[in-house]
Amino acid sequence: MTTDPDPAAPPSSIPLGPVGEKDRIEALDVLRGFAIFGIFWVNIQLMARPFVDFVAPIGGADAATSELVTWVVIKTLFEFKFVTLFSLLFGMGLVVQCVRADAAGRPFARVYLRRLALLAVMGLAHAFFLWYGDILFMYSVAGLVLLPCARLKGRTLALAGAIILVGTGVVSMGLGALSVTFSGAFAEMEEIAAAGADTVADTDTDTDTDAVTDADTDADTDPDPDTDAVADAVADPDAAPDTDADTAADAVTDPVTDADPDPEAFRRAPFAALLAAVQVAGPFSDEYAELERIGFAEGPFSAAFAVRVFTYLFVFVNSIFSFLWRIIAVFLIGAALMKGRFFEPRHRAWHWRAAVIGLGVGLPAEALVAYLVRQGEYGASWVWLGGEALHYFASLLLCAGYVGLILLIVNGGLLGWLRRGLAAVGRTALSNYLLQTVVGTFVMQWWGLGLFGTWERPAMITLVVATFVGQILVSLIWLRYFRAGPMEWLWRSATYFRLQPLRRFTGPAG
Repeated sequence: MTTDPDPAAPPSSIPLGPVGEKDRIEALDVLRGFAIFGIFWVNIQLMARPFVDFVAPIGGADAATSELVTWVVIKTLFEFKFVTLFSLLFGMGLVVQCVRADAAGRPFARVYLRRLALLAVMGLAHAFFLWYGDILFMYSVAGLVLLPCARLKGRTLALAGAIILVGTGVVSMGLGALSVTFSGAFAEMEEIAAAGADTVADTDTDTDTDAVTDADTDADTDPDPDTDAVADAVADPDAAPDTDADTAADAVTDPVTDADPDPEAFRRAPFAALLAAVQVAGPFSDEYAELERIGFAEGPFSAAFAVRVFTYLFVFVNSIFSFLWRIIAVFLIGAALMKGRFFEPRHRAWHWRAAVIGLGVGLPAEALVAYLVRQGEYGASWVWLGGEALHYFASLLLCAGYVGLILLIVNGGLLGWLRRGLAAVGRTALSNYLLQTVVGTFVMQWWGLGLFGTWERPAMITLVVATFVGQILVSLIWLRYFRAGPMEWLWRSATYFRLQPLRRFTGPAG
């Protein structure tokens, strides 16, 4: 295994611990704050509406113009770009921590594994108790793959990341092609079944006519029509009654009556009801969407908890074959960029290339993605699949464009007020990421305002922008008095088994 020498390692006298303020890299903090802003644009859709509303193309020709425009903006400028940027920074952060540990002459792996374990705990708590769209647990899993690679050469990391990235894209598109192929077969089967049902219905109509005459005759000869039912019950006295779970599942997703899900049945046995609903079309069915609405908008805790757990497990299991590996690939590329010190002003020419090519090619490509995805049917159209394939790679280009543009702004000393605000959010990124969830779920879920499923996208984005402006102000004020965000402080203290300094100034009491 080839390794890199420590790039510009700090003096060996620095103890192993959190990165000090003087050692922080402004460009990375600004990029991190920018990523937190963009992530909320995408996440709010999953916080505010059923899962299927996010993954499926927006409605037909009758969709409101403002709703359509907002969807296009999110799809084109935000979706996939900012989680990619956040992942890139995670890989960079690993290299920074590894260099500091080596310079201090301390073991790095043990400390980093503790960080990952704590991140996993926070991620699962976040997913199960607040919102199923958590990324932290997935980062902790991907970090286990990244850790053994921390000391590889930058070129090796970049090559490995590129191979995994392309391979994951091929696998994802292959799975999408299977979905499109089999969706056509399933549609034909449904048409055959529907035709058969129509035939049976016609036959039943003829039979019912005869049954009326038979019923008149039977009424004279059978004075007690319940006799047979009673006899059946006596003949099988050990027959078990339906359990609450069976009753709830039947009541929620009865394919015969086609009725709306029964809220009370769902609350009695939420996991059974969700399992019955997911057997129809996963979390993409109307039945599942209604259960989400009941659980999140009306509660109680048990119903909302069941929806979060069920949806998170579905998303995580599916990500094992695609999204998780994309994250790992981007981690590796981020580590490679940090090894090459890509963020430094001396690489200004490369920053320009990233900005021009990334924005010049990625932006129109992503606009085309929005058009193609909306034209196709989710999971069942080759047009849709083509759009998603382009989305997978074009989002990487546009992310690179954002990185290049931000680095040009930071290293050029431009927009100082914006840099300071984004850097403050970036220095408290974990706290702000979780705070966005608290704000979004308070507005949407039963324990707050309970508005889940009622907001259109323009209203969501109004909340996003207002929240982020508030986060900038709060972060700037907080960092005047404290060294780190509250969740960062907790994470660091638990990692190093000692309380880290939090207050910036400690004057005499009184």
